[in-house]
Amino acid sequence: MTTPFTWSARLLDAAGNPATGAALAVELFDLAANKWVALSQAATAADGAVRGRGEIGDDTLPFAPALRLVEANAVMATTPAIARAARGISIDFGEVRRAAVATPFTRTIGRGGSPFTIGGAAAATVDLAAVRADVSRDFSDRLAVREREVADRDLQLAETRRLVTERETRLADTQRLVADREAKLADNVRVVGEKDAEIRRLSTLMAAKDQEIAALRTPRPAGPTVDVAAIRAEVTRDFSTQLAAREREVADRDGQINLREARLAESARALDEKDREIRRLTGVIADKDRIIATPRPDRLAPEGAVSVTRVTDFASTIGVQLDDAQTALKSRGFSLGAIEVNAKALLQDEGRKIEILDREAMKTIQPGVLSDLKFSFRPDKPPPEVIGQTVPDVMFLTENRARAVLASLGLLLEASTGPAGLNTKAAPGQAMLQTPAAGTGMPRGGRVHVIFAAPKE
Repeated sequence: MTTPFTWSARLLDAAGNPATGAALAVELFDLAANKWVALSQAATAADGAVRGRGEIGDDTLPFAPALRLVEANAVMATTPAIARAARGISIDFGEVRRAAVATPFTRTIGRGGSPFTIGGAAAATVDLAAVRADVSRDFSDRLAVREREVADRDLQLAETRRLVTERETRLADTQRLVADREAKLADNVRVVGEKDAEIRRLSTLMAAKDQEIAALRTPRPAGPTVDVAAIRAEVTRDFSTQLAAREREVADRDGQINLREARLAESARALDEKDREIRRLTGVIADKDRIIATPRPDRLAPEGAVSVTRVTDFASTIGVQLDDAQTALKSRGFSLGAIEVNAKALLQDEGRKIEILDREAMKTIQPGVLSDLKFSFRPDKPPPEVIGQTVPDVMFLTENRARAVLASLGLLLEASTGPAGLNTKAAPGQAMLQTPAAGTGMPRGGRVHVIFAAPKE
């Protein structure tokens, strides 16, 4: 391998004028070959300046290279300024003046002290030991500088090794922390998988509930139609949020662990909400089934059935139906006259309740057990003017509130309960029907019959 170098000088003649067109050469003393070797040649310009390029073997660089500037056989300079440049070495011989008479320069080289001539004619023998001492002294100084530089490099290398050891220790700690995080992440993934399986199980259960709700959409005698779409939207709202959250990816392991833990907490809350929703829907289904199974008091019992109801409820139901019929007929120019309802029934609860039997059951009843019931209605007769109180509107009030309102006017409450299907606008425990109707005159102490919606079981 070689290292490039550039060299420069300015040659003057003996009178101090620029020497133009002089051929100069840079030579290096080769210790292995024991001779001077020409490395580069160039000619001076009009101002005596000269520049050249060449290459030096890298095996020479660790030592102080012996360089000289030569014109023909005359040595012009032997102590150039050598400096490191961006690309190789820079050698400057400075300003050199020719001597009036060339002075021979002879060195004795080799063990036998054989002389050789450098420039001019034969010269005196040079002491090789002195030359070597000079060269050794120069090399020693440069070697000391190199040794100091090597010592500095050793200190830098030791510091670098210490930093590398610290980095490796931190890297090992980081790898251990990453392994712990990955183990925790794997455990969280397993827990999330279990939660996903639980959510799928609940989804299957909700699908079964949806089938039950869909079955309720078939028209039934009692109960309002269930809005399946609204229920499905309410049930799946949280599930959609949960699924959307699971589709997001995390940027790093710490963020993924935090996100997984947050999802676990959200999943637990969602599961609780779904359990509550399932229990609510189960209650709704049970209420619908109970409404379907409960006979409506505003219908007469069909053949083969037995009905037990209060006498006041029975009379109120017939009265309500007759009032509805009278309203419908009057809108068409007709009117009901006097109506009398006769029935045979068993009296219960000291005459406050009646049991209506079907034909087959009446055949088994002994004579004299049944009581004759007679109800008279005059839908076409306006209510008599009664000096007293006007019946207030107690619709949709609770029993305690309705009793308090009537008591403030000196009226009594005759309360009974019925299925919620009698008035779909009334909540459980609220008044569904009342007779006499609101605005009717009634003397103080009169009884107002009110049917309240049965509470949920």
